[in-house]
Amino acid sequence: MPGRRGSKWFCHLCRVGIASLALMYMLMGVLTCMAALGLGGAKVDQSGLFPFLFKQPLGRLGLGLLALGMAAYVLWRLVQAWADPAHYGLGPKGICLRGCFLISAGIYASMTAYALQMVWDGRPHHVPENIPLMVGTLLQRPYGRFWVGLVAVAISIVAIVQFYRAATERFRRQIPDPGINRRHSVLIRWTGRLGFTARGVMLMTVAWLFIRSALHANPREAGGVKRAWDFLEAGPSGHVALAAVACGLAVYGFFLAIKAWGLQRGLQG
Repeated sequence: MPGRRGSKWFCHLCRVGIASLALMYMLMGVLTCMAALGLGGAKVDQSGLFPFLFKQPLGRLGLGLLALGMAAYVLWRLVQAWADPAHYGLGPKGICLRGCFLISAGIYASMTAYALQMVWDGRPHHVPENIPLMVGTLLQRPYGRFWVGLVAVAISIVAIVQFYRAATERFRRQIPDPGINRRHSVLIRWTGRLGFTARGVMLMTVAWLFIRSALHANPREAGGVKRAWDFLEAGPSGHVALAAVACGLAVYGFFLAIKAWGLQRGLQG
């Protein structure tokens, strides 16, 4: 019984965390797509979404609830990294995956703290772009361009993994309920394909920004999602490209919502 209760606790933690992440991706994608099409909205990344939400009616309450959901996601990633419930082990692959879980927990922990501080202070905060500062520090070190290029390679590998998942439909393994996989096969297939492809494009764009920064020794050319939005919009057919990738990220959020629902169904079963 204790093991069963622990399993239920872990599943609930997964569901809340994934659902909060789904909401973030859907809002970020929809708002950016609206901005690209001239329908209002705003080009936002994860942290840029928080001030936008805060300014909406009941925004402080909504942001607080989202922050609590993100805290659940952070805790889930920490459990994955430390307790290893999926039994990845301590081999090279297992250490790599668990390290990625730990990095993910750190990234979302900082965003959670930022959102909670905004709720506590009762006013929106605008966080400066930290990536150029980090890249500038790396470029000042010996072989700085090499290290920045290595970061670009790492991001590119993650992007390729997204394309691989989209092409092979390995994302189906993330839906634990076989009944949902069977009854909603078409919906899962296309939300997964489009969503993971959009994530791959976004990550590859970020990787290219890091490559340009390394080649030109210019930290201001590097950036995250917000900088990638600007880069896509500035290219050929920029508004169309921006809208397409943003819609794809919103679809990825919808896939995550299905994943959270599948975890719930699996728990009830």
